[in-house]
Amino acid sequence: MIKTNELEKFEITFKTLSPVSISPRESYCFYKEIDYGDEVSEANIIYPFYQYGEYEEFDLNAQYYIPGSALKGALLSGFTEQEKKEFNKMYVDDIGVDYEDLVLTTPCKLQYIRNLDDLDSNKKPTFSEFFPNVEVQMLKGDRTFKATIYAKDEDTLESLQRKVPKLTQEKLKAAKKVICQLIGKIDSRIGKEEIGSTECQKWTFSKKELETFRDKLLQYENKNIIFLGGYKGEVLSKVLPKSNANDKEINSYQGTFYRDEELGLPFGLVKILPIEGTQS
Repeated sequence: MIKTNELEKFEITFKTLSPVSISPRESYCFYKEIDYGDEVSEANIIYPFYQYGEYEEFDLNAQYYIPGSALKGALLSGFTEQEKKEFNKMYVDDIGVDYEDLVLTTPCKLQYIRNLDDLDSNKKPTFSEFFPNVEVQMLKGDRTFKATIYAKDEDTLESLQRKVPKLTQEKLKAAKKVICQLIGKIDSRIGKEEIGSTECQKWTFSKKELETFRDKLLQYENKNIIFLGGYKGEVLSKVLPKSNANDKEINSYQGTFYRDEELGLPFGLVKILPIEGTQS
């Protein structure tokens, strides 16, 4: 078994471009009037950011952190099992997070995209609050954090940094294809409506909302970024149609997208800054 003191130690700096959700939400949540009061939030349920110790109540002084395993998983997301073997002997320390760097957010989800093939449905795809009475504690956008990573050598880490952004770009390309397919379906619906009618205007608004989200994604093409945490949707996670998938595969995609309402960006966008290396 290789120990961290047998590996080289590096520091990689990351900058959040949009809020990042890293929450044990399947296991822990806080309930209003039981675990917190109105001074914390008006939402009925809060899913907390990761913290050390027991999740007994909402605590401003909790020791919040990004699990090293979560960051490593994000860095290796999209790799094949064979490719991951190259990085099995890589370790990432947990990263402490200050309460002041966290924010409570209600994720917005792209609703009704599965109704587009139903010609009798007039539900327009739109971003709206996923669960209006639920908030998620997230790391704010525009925050910088350093991760301590142990790897065999600098070449191994540089290899990782070359591969990861390429995989992220594949996700962005696939997302762009899905969104363009949705826009095409909306165009067909617009063509069936009377020009200037209320329905035509509503479908046009839906189209513009999707075009804006697509254009936000395009800003990060060829950038050194990863996706970290939850609320990304399948196409921006590790389960996604290939970017070179044919129209039939993209057309049958049943996933969705989530968006931060303030920035209009998907959650979990994180920029990787240049490596700083030190011998251990």
